[in-house]
Amino acid sequence: MLLAVDIGNTHTVLGIYDEEELKEYFRVASNHALTVDECGILVKQLFQKYDRIKDVIICSVVPPLTSIYEEMSKKFLKVDPVVVSSDLSLGIKILYDDPKAVGADRIANAVAAYQIYGGQP
Repeated sequence: MLLAVDIGNTHTVLGIYDEEELKEYFRVASNHALTVDECGILVKQLFQKYDRIKDVIICSVVPPLTSIYEEMSKKFLKVDPVVVSSDLSLGIKILYDDPKAVGADRIANAVAAYQIYGGQP
């Protein structure tokens, strides 16, 4: 099972995947005062029937919440999460002068478009 976390400025969407099938998802407020423990309790409550979470991926445009979800993953799920960034081997080239300036949301969208429609890597 894969827990996918998409952290935006207003909402955070959490989804659970079994292979490529989205089993369930929830949209919650992106609480900028969220603690690691609150985050862990939330995730455990929302996905209590999925006890086999083996992977976590985080796509975030809110750096303070990124670190909260990273720590939650390690503490509550015992999983080192993958955080979407230009540092990953993505299968595409980011042709910006500073690839680190490209938001994780745009990177994820570009990778998905490449997977669906193809193009030059």
